[in-house]
Amino acid sequence: MTSTARELTFAVVVPRAPFELVGEIAQAAAANYGQDIRFVRLRNEFDMVGMVNTGEVDLGCGTHQLVHWAHNGIGSYEANHHVNLRAIAAIDQPRWFGFGVKTATGIQRFSDIAKLKYPLRLYNYGLKDQTNIMAWTVKAVLAAHGVTLADIESWGGQIISDPHDGANAVADGTYDAIAGQVYGAYGPVGRIWNMATNRDDLRFLPIDEDVLNQFHAKYDLHRGAIPRQLLKGVFADVPSFFYRSHVMYAHRDLEENVAHSITKSLFTDQDRFLSQYVPLGYNPLKACTETGIPLHPGAEKFYRDHHFLDRD
Repeated sequence: MTSTARELTFAVVVPRAPFELVGEIAQAAAANYGQDIRFVRLRNEFDMVGMVNTGEVDLGCGTHQLVHWAHNGIGSYEANHHVNLRAIAAIDQPRWFGFGVKTATGIQRFSDIAKLKYPLRLYNYGLKDQTNIMAWTVKAVLAAHGVTLADIESWGGQIISDPHDGANAVADGTYDAIAGQVYGAYGPVGRIWNMATNRDDLRFLPIDEDVLNQFHAKYDLHRGAIPRQLLKGVFADVPSFFYRSHVMYAHRDLEENVAHSITKSLFTDQDRFLSQYVPLGYNPLKACTETGIPLHPGAEKFYRDHHFLDRD
């Protein structure tokens, strides 16, 4: 590890996305304990997780499932275990998997896409390059319902992503469907959904019951429902996947006293989590038990000394 206890690096990707918000909170909180954290901006989530795993970067933050998959070789990380990741804290931010189609398409269920052989113009911000957990999930959900991206293109459809003019397509209305995470805030992800739902009438497709069960068993994706009124067009709860939290993580060789200090600073300064444009939740009883990967020994010492790990 090249960083000292007073100069740590934190991997970030999309500016002002929730991962970076957690980094900003850690940066401000840790400064109270003499720790300096600087951001290292990377191209995608794969690089973010990978560089912390190799020790080139000290800290990162990712969706619970992303970190769990990376550490255990599941899903998009099936052939690439990142065994050096250790958790600092789990931070709540409720999100759901959303697949919204224009009502004019006539598509009401995933099975209709294949049945109609619809030339869908489908947008997800990383879909062409599969650089994030949502891009992988979009492909896997479609495949589970009998559709591949190649099928869509063979029917005259188009796969749109960033930096391949995806956001422009949404702004211009030259799309038929959007897939990805949804949550109740604007920001770099929410603005796409806000733009689309305010401009167009979208229908959010329910994931079939057997697919929900299959993905829960195989990929630890949790069942849930996009709550009605979360976005314009969500008139009733929509069965889908629920993503509860993000996990702030470190390389396992990060000095124990440093990991302990960062964990302590998050606990002491926890009110910062509620003051973001998307409110984040910090609960020390969950922060140490809902991580999906082993705790860093320094973080574990803090939680154990405060008896958070002793409580049911």
